[in-house]
Amino acid sequence: MQAVRALVTAVNRQWKRTAYPLQFACVVFPAVLFLGLAWIDYQVELERTRQEVMTTTGALAEHAQTVIETADLVLARVLDHIDGADWATLRASVDTHRFLARLRDELPQVEAVYLVDPDGRLAASSRGFPMPRYDLHTAAYFAEARAQDGDGTVITTPPADTRSGTHGFMVSRRRMRDGGFDGVVAVTVSQQYFETFYRAILNHLTTSAAGLIRTDGHMLVRFPDPPSPYPQVLPASNGMMRLARAGHEFAVFEDRSSTTGAERIGGFRRLHGLPLLVGFSIDRSVFLTTWATHAAVIGVCAILLSALLLATESLVRRKTAIEHDALRRLVAETERRRQAEAMAQQSQKMEALGRLTGGVAHDFNNLLAVILASLELVLRREKEPRAVRLLQTATQAAERGAKLTAQMLAFSRKHEVAVRPVDVNAVIEGMDDLLRRTLGPSVRLHYDLGAAEWPVLADRVQLEMALLNLAVNARDAMPNGGSLTFRSEIVAVGDRSVSDLPPGPYVRVQVADTGVGMSAEVLSRANEPFYTTKAVGSGTGLGLSMVYGFVRELGGAVTLESSEGVGTTVSLYLRRAERAVMAEAMEPERGAPVRTGRLLVVDDDASVRLAIREMLEEMGHVVVEADGGAEALAVLEGDRGFDLLVVDFAMPLMTGGQLASEVVRLWPAAPILFVTGYVENDALQPWSEQGYGTVQKPFGARDLASAVERSMRLREPTAV
Repeated sequence: MQAVRALVTAVNRQWKRTAYPLQFACVVFPAVLFLGLAWIDYQVELERTRQEVMTTTGALAEHAQTVIETADLVLARVLDHIDGADWATLRASVDTHRFLARLRDELPQVEAVYLVDPDGRLAASSRGFPMPRYDLHTAAYFAEARAQDGDGTVITTPPADTRSGTHGFMVSRRRMRDGGFDGVVAVTVSQQYFETFYRAILNHLTTSAAGLIRTDGHMLVRFPDPPSPYPQVLPASNGMMRLARAGHEFAVFEDRSSTTGAERIGGFRRLHGLPLLVGFSIDRSVFLTTWATHAAVIGVCAILLSALLLATESLVRRKTAIEHDALRRLVAETERRRQAEAMAQQSQKMEALGRLTGGVAHDFNNLLAVILASLELVLRREKEPRAVRLLQTATQAAERGAKLTAQMLAFSRKHEVAVRPVDVNAVIEGMDDLLRRTLGPSVRLHYDLGAAEWPVLADRVQLEMALLNLAVNARDAMPNGGSLTFRSEIVAVGDRSVSDLPPGPYVRVQVADTGVGMSAEVLSRANEPFYTTKAVGSGTGLGLSMVYGFVRELGGAVTLESSEGVGTTVSLYLRRAERAVMAEAMEPERGAPVRTGRLLVVDDDASVRLAIREMLEEMGHVVVEADGGAEALAVLEGDRGFDLLVVDFAMPLMTGGQLASEVVRLWPAAPILFVTGYVENDALQPWSEQGYGTVQKPFGARDLASAVERSMRLREPTAV
């Protein structure tokens, strides 16, 4: 017992010797962390503010450049308009006043347009007619325009003695006649127009400023309005003016405000080809306030961290075992909840993505229907070899787009589910391009397909999605690459050889990979809907359970064979179809004469209607068009002599199904062929069950002819 006590005492002494350094570290480490994070955040906020200044200055400069260039264009138009006219005529011309007023009304940035004769007297203005002959020879915009050598643009500050009460700055150009000075054309640019733009674009109205300045320091526009008194000419000591005189076209600087004395971060840009600067500045207090808030949060976190470390250090000796056990339980529960939430979120994202994909595919089907139909009609008429090759290339590209659209519809599950005889080998071979793009170069694909296979009963699109799900699962099981093999063969199932599967012949489709395989525990739960071994962000893990449900609905079965480190083989047992796949299902009956008649085409898309009409008329049909259900009913009210109605199923206001219901109510046994590129199964299925035909967009003339022929032969050709 004494030895035990001595051991306990020694352990306590050792702990006390190590406790003080730990407590010291619990205080020093958060303090150092706080200083480091505060310094980094200071640099980040400073750089962010400088970037904001650069971006805002660039936007303001682009705006000012556009405004000045627009004013210059106005001056050019005025000079062209008055070219050759003498001043007496201009003073007396009401047309000149109206022209100037129209220019002013068309441009919100222009307050007024003036014509000043060579003596400096106002000759015409957009403000009124006739205008008093004000003496303007002392106005800066007139004096500078007259004094310059060429006919360039002159930009001056707002006149101090304006009679109109406006505060806009002036843009003027001299008028030349016979090589000499002949008056001035001037435009008053609205300062309010600049202020409205600045108010919309500036994020900090009270702590930032923007302005338009001449390169000699004269202030043209400043927002917000400066306190009075405020210098109208920036001093030479101003940081922006120093950099501009040094030849900089664009710069970001730090300076002290000439009005408030506050430190600021500013930037300027020189306008291209103009003696103007655009300036913008933000008080340092803006980013310092943000940084101080962050620093306070970091400081509080550092204090809390220090307190937490000290508390943890004092409690760890007494509650280590209890806390470890509670922590293990908490982590396990959190992980289970996180997995459940991730699965639910993934399912919601997949549903939203499916709806978006279906909508995009619908629009693409309309476009592709027009493109393919137009190309096909042109190809029939074109004989020049080079043009034919180009048209064939375009047709192939459009057909690839149609195939991609069909895959998008399959992904969004917006396709008509129809269980019919399907050639499994053809389905697998047709998926080769999709599989190679999805699996990537690290997975080697192999095919071992039996010859002359029996057809199976399945929905082709659902079968493709099931095989794609299995291929994606196999890819995830081969992170370093491997081989994926698709096999098909006819097998005879005996009693109890495959669970819950009646004896008889079946077509077995196998998807075998060389991946990591499954353990016995994972293999026993693989078909459970919400069981997955995938990490968060690597998929839902629902693919195998969805395949299992699809095959079971078809009266088949799914089996799994897997070994760790060897790979996994998934076997699908599918029922054999009683009849062969009809490759000519869309073809007219051989030997039967091709029927023609009067057809009513109803589609809200004018391009699609035109394409369908051209193809039908090429076949010899007489076509009448309607751009919607209301127009179609109006046509049928006065003309019932149609052999077939070709109706788009997805139309606004009145859908194809609603139109068909109204037509059938008024005229039973009406022959109707639905055209659709985005099938709403619940709405279209009742019509399919009644025997009405459907042709999927995009389609060629051959597909349309077969569908029309079949629909016309299916029902008696009585007048609608």
